Amino acid sequence: HQDASRQTALIVNDLSEGTALAPWSDRLEDECDTHVIKKLPTADIIWVIDESGSMQDQRQELVDNANLFFTRALSSGLDFRVGVTNVCRRNAGASCVQGKFCSRISTNADDDGGVDRFLLPSEQQIFSACVKNPPGQEGATEHGLDNAAEAVKRHLPRAANAPERLRPEAATAIIIVTDEAPAELKGSVLDLQSGDTSACTLSASKQTKLHTALSSYLDLFEGKPNPDTAATVHVIGGLCKNSCNAEVAHGYRELAQELGGQVGDVCQKDLRLTLLSIVDEIIGASAPLELQYTPVAASLAVAVDGVVVKRSRTSGFDYRAENNALVFINIKYGKGSEVVVSYKRWTTQMPCC
Repeated sequence: HQDASRQTALIVNDLSEGTALAPWSDRLEDECDTHVIKKLPTADIIWVIDESGSMQDQRQELVDNANLFFTRALSSGLDFRVGVTNVCRRNAGASCVQGKFCSRISTNADDDGGVDRFLLPSEQQIFSACVKNPPGQEGATEHGLDNAAEAVKRHLPRAANAPERLRPEAATAIIIVTDEAPAELKGSVLDLQSGDTSACTLSASKQTKLHTALSSYLDLFEGKPNPDTAATVHVIGGLCKNSCNAEVAHGYRELAQELGGQVGDVCQKDLRLTLLSIVDEIIGASAPLELQYTPVAASLAVAVDGVVVKRSRTSGFDYRAENNALVFINIKYGKGSEVVVSYKRWTTQMPCC
């Protein structure tokens, strides 16, 4: 499944996504979509990094696999930038401002991160240093929800050619990496106790309070107050009965699920699969080519500018069921390219009488 040169993942995805399934009464119909690419896949990716001592190994794992993340995004034609922020509490001090991005290499734990701006794909060395040492000092409480929200709001309004602003046509993706439950839910709002943070599920009353506490964050990332704040949230956090005594990611988990993001295990010894899954999700969400109907995925055939393109995770096209969109990997195309897609789809068989 990890080996991009094999067909295994394509077959597994087609089976598990269920596009070949339909009620017995449906019938297959041939479909053909023609698209002219009007924009290229573009994403601004915000990393919210827990820098507590218990996260040292996980931060190093992120650094070790940063090249994989960057290479995958670049090979898929994704125009992306990354911002790395912290999990510090509000008014933590001058060196730690919620939602501020890191842009310089420093080993000083109290370093403020330098100029507040996005990093380019060519600045992977700075990205690695910022993951190892996020801006400011978090101070033993992890406020991932507030920092994710502030990271979006601080970098508005959207503007082109502005390194400190979200871009007008970019999809926004947030990746929260932590082994703690949100500090925002541990006070009077929800009063998460040690028994709650190790439990797989909360009591019904606390689950209700949790949904209420998350409503403002959910509204923000759904773009309700302002369409420019819309974002997908992914979480690498503590899962149920994890192997490293991480707190269960109550709050983060529900937010990611509501917003269509991925949830990965922070205790994994190897984060490659999770990072690939997240970057593929980001590519799919920012892909410019959404199909008119849901295809039977295994039947897809694609041509770009008159040249047939095979389905491949190394050089070709792939299908993202969650977005009903195609993505291209190591295929040259640009604005104005014509894409023709043929496939079979299920249609409801109307009764004869």
